[in-house]
Amino acid sequence: MNEKTRILNMLKEEKITIEEAEKLLEAISMQDVRETEIVEMKDKRGRKPKKLHVKIDGGDNSKKAKVNVSIPLSLIRTFGPVIMKNIPKETREEMNGYGIDLAQIMEDIDSVIADNSEVDIVNIDTEGEDAAKVRIYLE
Repeated sequence: MNEKTRILNMLKEEKITIEEAEKLLEAISMQDVRETEIVEMKDKRGRKPKKLHVKIDGGDNSKKAKVNVSIPLSLIRTFGPVIMKNIPKETREEMNGYGIDLAQIMEDIDSVIADNSEVDIVNIDTEGEDAAKVRIYLE
C-alpha cells in the first residue's frame, strides 16, 4: 500500500482531519519532487567517471598543489591486477602491515564507478606546520 492510499484510509477511518490529510499529501508530493531533483543532479547526463584524481595541496600559505595526479580508470582496470600480482612479497607484507589492501581498493573503486557517486574516496585535512589537504576522487 502506497503512502497516498494510507493517508486516504486514515482520513476515511477519521483518524486524521481533512486539513491534516492535505498537509500530508502535500509533503509527499514535495518529497517526490526533491527525489527527482536529486536523481537529475547525480545523473551527469549518464556519464561515468573516467579518471582517478589524487590531489595534495599545501596548507593555507601555499596556493599551489604539491601533488596533482590524474590516472585514467581504464589504465587502472587494465594494469591493476597485473601490478598486484607482480608486487614483491616483502613489499606486499609491508603494505599489509600498514593496512593497505590493494585488492580491496580496486573493489572500492569499481563500486564507486558502478554507483556513479560523487563522494570523495579520501578527503583529509591536516593541521600544523606542514598542513595539507589530501583528496582522492573520481571524475
